[in-house]
Amino acid sequence: MPPPELRRYAVEVDGARYEVSVALPVDELLAAERRRRAERRARGGLGGAGGEAVASPMQGTVLRVEVADGAAVEAGAVLVIVEAMKMENEIRAHSAGVVRDLAVAVGDSVRSGQPLLRVSPP
Repeated sequence: MPPPELRRYAVEVDGARYEVSVALPVDELLAAERRRRAERRARGGLGGAGGEAVASPMQGTVLRVEVADGAAVEAGAVLVIVEAMKMENEIRAHSAGVVRDLAVAVGDSVRSGQPLLRVSPP
């Protein structure tokens, strides 16, 4: 079992400043999920060849698909809208290109990190 993760905080009590270390409990499933999230953040949430894949940043339900396979899109264009916890989340193109391999439709459930489509260079 890995050692517990330590978090350091600076706190102030009655005008005196203290450095505090807090040991987080080790739970293998939780630790594995934290590693996966850190990896996704490190690669910008994008995978695939050349970072063309557009993945869902959260678990939810596809409300709208704003593009079709083969459509040209500009950077920042809304591609898919995913509802999570009663909030609509716009998933946008990270670069200009052509939509390929559209893998979702309205009503589909998606999980965090699931590839939705690719945006290939024009």
